[in-house]
Amino acid sequence: MGTDIQNISEYEPAELRRRMAFEHLIADVSTRLLACGLSQVDDEIGAALGRAGGMIEADRAYVFLVRDGGGPLDGAHKWCAPGVASRQEDPQGFPCSDFLWGMTKLEAGEKILIPSVADLPPKPFAKKRMLEALGIRSVLILPMSRSSRLMGFLGFDTVRSARDWNEGDVALLETMANVFVSALERVRGHQTVSEKNTRLDLALRGADLTMWDVDLKTGEIHFDERWAAMLGYMSDEMPRDMQAWSRFVHPKDVDSMSAGMTGHADTSRPFVGGDFRVRTGTGAWRWVRVRGRVVVRGADDRPLRAAGTILDIDDQKRAEEELERLTVQLHHAQKMELMGQLAGAVAHDFNNLLVPILTYVDFLLENTELAESVREDALQIAEAARRATALTKQLLATSRRQAIRIEAIDLDDVVRDSEKLLSRLLPENIKWNALFGMGGVKVPADPGQLQQVLMNLVVNAADAMPDGGRLNITTGVSKVTADRTRKSLTAREGRFAAIVVSDTGCGIPAKDLERIFEPFFTTKEKGKGTGFGLSTVDSIVRQHEGFIEVESTPGTGSTFRVYLPIDRRVTIRSSSNAPAAQTLVATARILVVEDDLQVRISAARILRSDGHTVIEAPDAETAVSLIRAGGAPPDLLLADVVLPGMNGPKLYQQLVEEVPGLKVCFMSGYPGHEEEILSSLGVHAFIAKPFTRKNLLRLVSRVLSGDPAG
Repeated sequence: MGTDIQNISEYEPAELRRRMAFEHLIADVSTRLLACGLSQVDDEIGAALGRAGGMIEADRAYVFLVRDGGGPLDGAHKWCAPGVASRQEDPQGFPCSDFLWGMTKLEAGEKILIPSVADLPPKPFAKKRMLEALGIRSVLILPMSRSSRLMGFLGFDTVRSARDWNEGDVALLETMANVFVSALERVRGHQTVSEKNTRLDLALRGADLTMWDVDLKTGEIHFDERWAAMLGYMSDEMPRDMQAWSRFVHPKDVDSMSAGMTGHADTSRPFVGGDFRVRTGTGAWRWVRVRGRVVVRGADDRPLRAAGTILDIDDQKRAEEELERLTVQLHHAQKMELMGQLAGAVAHDFNNLLVPILTYVDFLLENTELAESVREDALQIAEAARRATALTKQLLATSRRQAIRIEAIDLDDVVRDSEKLLSRLLPENIKWNALFGMGGVKVPADPGQLQQVLMNLVVNAADAMPDGGRLNITTGVSKVTADRTRKSLTAREGRFAAIVVSDTGCGIPAKDLERIFEPFFTTKEKGKGTGFGLSTVDSIVRQHEGFIEVESTPGTGSTFRVYLPIDRRVTIRSSSNAPAAQTLVATARILVVEDDLQVRISAARILRSDGHTVIEAPDAETAVSLIRAGGAPPDLLLADVVLPGMNGPKLYQQLVEEVPGLKVCFMSGYPGHEEEILSSLGVHAFIAKPFTRKNLLRLVSRVLSGDPAG
């Protein structure tokens, strides 16, 4: 959706739950507005205002729309908290001049955020006087724009007390404003098509149409002056015969136009015509609808003359194309969501299959008496399993469901680690060079996601150089000053690590620069671009609290500068798979709860090989029964997160009441479970499937020794 998402480790559990609920609300609103019918859009927006207003504890929420042509404001949707009265029953025709101070900011794409109206300075008079007259104590107003055109605004205010507006809430509400814009544009697109069809019906019943008249014997044709003016020609520039007229028609439409005329002239069909593209005086193509009939026939019934009308339908055609584009986008978004769900499910099953493969290969390779040929076979199996493990990670990255792990990394290393891949990725006619300048300075980031950013930018640059060129990748530390931020809408002050990717390609037209980070937007031909490459880059950079600057000149090339904050405070965790010294502990009694038989057997064998006593259970119910049956209690619970019936975290919460001091380690093949568990339960022991014998034993040893984080 393009919103800033702060690292969840910065939130307290209660705030995290609220944050996740709010994000779920926004996602649900987006899904409902995409899926609902046009007649339901208003109801869905009204319901969304109530849900969002209640979530942020606002007193009122509303949507105002600017009338077409930049006229006054109309209140389209509103909501009031219980006990709070609306200022007007149906606010329509609100003059923009009465809200000039606000409209100026909104038209510039800026939000209006006022925590306390009472604290506003007395001058300028208009702002404070207007808000106090409306009884507003604090207010948040977000622009609703499309292609730099202000459609209206989304607003929230309080009338009972002043309040601060949470930065995270504001970011999510900005996303909701964009969702509203898409939904309202869809309604307007449909309304535009309907209006064009209505006007066409009126025109066919005698409205102001341009006329044509052709002598079928000589081929001489005549058009009225309005037709010439509509196309941008002088009257003497218009064609005078059918042959000249055919040169005004789009080459792909000439045959259908000629066939329609010939077919009508030779039969008794009452009308001739069709929809064609004609060349205007500027060289552009414009859609028109031609209608007519033979009006004069000879004594032998041969057609002698035909006449008719021409209707400009270019706006209607473009509205239909836009509606079709929005429909395709909706279907594509639904398909991507289904693909993401499928990718997560496939990755889970695939990870479960890899656990026994990796386990038994480890045991085989430990056998010192293994024949050399068999050992070589086992090594090949291990290598294939490692490649399969990498494949599941790529699958999760494609579905955008891979958990983010922040580490202290050097951008120079990110580029160096990608050099081999870049050499294979770039064609021979593109020469590339890397210049490193980080000097050992590290930045908190997910290395895998930053590598994806780099790959997407490189692929984008390569596509811009089909005939070859030069690609430069530069890293370094940059200090962004206040003066710099005044020249950029996205930059902010601070110390940043930068990755700069520049090319000598075709460049980006100025009209496309403001849209290049929009999902679905692509300038590539059909079938060659998804429209997600740069939007994914933008999403990842925003998630890391960074920003992107783009410079491009058509015919010269483009430069993308990615800035990542160096000094931001985040929790940096080391992976449980990272090498670390083995901590020696005594053998323990371990309860393994896993519904997949092969994974359970593999984990149990690994633990027994290290001297531990293992109790196995296929589900939570069996595990609880085993504990209550008596006997020595377990020292450690090793449980899958997703289990039939009661899940792993709930099982642990129940067992720890019966076995005080019980330690736990969770495992999962689903993406995203690690952060969920670490944050909700305060548990630090987690291992992702597929795991190896060494990694599992290392983590179990750490948990038993009281140091799960290593």
